[in-house]
Amino acid sequence: MSRTNSKAPLIGVMVSNTRPLPIYRSIQEDMARIVTFSPRDINWGEFRIKGLLLQSGKWVRKKLPFPNAVYNWRYSDDKWILKKLEQIMGTDKTFNSITRFDKWNTYRILKDSSIGTYQPYTELYSPNNLRGILEKHQASIIKPRKGHLGQDIHLIRMTKTGEYQLFQYNSVPIFTSKSWRGIIRHLQKHLTANDYVVQQFVPFTMINKRIFDIRLLVQKSFQGTWNVTAMLSRVAVRDYFVTNVCRAITSVEEVLAHQHLDQQELLDLLTQTSLQTARLLDKQLGLLGEISVDYGLDEQNHPWIIEVNGMPSKELFIPLRDRKIIKRVYQSPLEYAYYLATKK
Repeated sequence: MSRTNSKAPLIGVMVSNTRPLPIYRSIQEDMARIVTFSPRDINWGEFRIKGLLLQSGKWVRKKLPFPNAVYNWRYSDDKWILKKLEQIMGTDKTFNSITRFDKWNTYRILKDSSIGTYQPYTELYSPNNLRGILEKHQASIIKPRKGHLGQDIHLIRMTKTGEYQLFQYNSVPIFTSKSWRGIIRHLQKHLTANDYVVQQFVPFTMINKRIFDIRLLVQKSFQGTWNVTAMLSRVAVRDYFVTNVCRAITSVEEVLAHQHLDQQELLDLLTQTSLQTARLLDKQLGLLGEISVDYGLDEQNHPWIIEVNGMPSKELFIPLRDRKIIKRVYQSPLEYAYYLATKK
């Protein structure tokens, strides 16, 4: 490890709780200085932060001036901290001001573009909107607008006998009602978030009776351009309709080997769709540095966007046991931060 260059750009990584970030020990310290800090470490009056600086391979508590660029690695939707930092640091010196994406806003941004054909039909939750989707598709997914990790996701089916069945995560009904009022009353009591969306339910193709998804990680580089830096697939636990509860994390090539399709053609399509998604959200939501796009394949191998994440979990790529991928997914946001820090 080279000695820290005090004249190198100072790149801040803002986290919820200040902590060492071991993965960054491979960064060349003569190229950039890395400091991790939380909002509580900011002294607005003195224009300084008290964070952990990576110095000669160790994390050292230091009082420092504001960084030259800031990478927000907090799961939040409050823009004010980064806006206030930019008032002092300069425009376009921070990114990921929103990492907690609103599913309804994301859907509306993408639906009138070429991406729209890959999105399940979506409405804001209301009994009337839910009923309309059920009458057309016989099944609907209910998701919190700002949920994550698959929490509080429900599936509702309308059976041929006129019953309504409610599921949470797996194929065992948690509630059944013969009346519309009964199912709506139950939902009103048990939906815990404030706002939800309802989507058409798309039956996904399976491997050994398990659904799977395909995640593409899209990140900006030293040049400030979007690139797909990694892919993986999550194979769900049997009888689950969400992949957040997964049995295995594996390569995309491995799961696609079970499908009768042109792998390269599909991967090219997913790559271009993911890059276009990133560009559109970047334009509408403010400067972003990374997103992930999760897809499912229907029985005709048509891809559907399950979710777009504003704070992708990089830890998911560790089971792939590919050091190059791990280094790339962790370092790409810092490369983009370096680009912003040195951009005139």
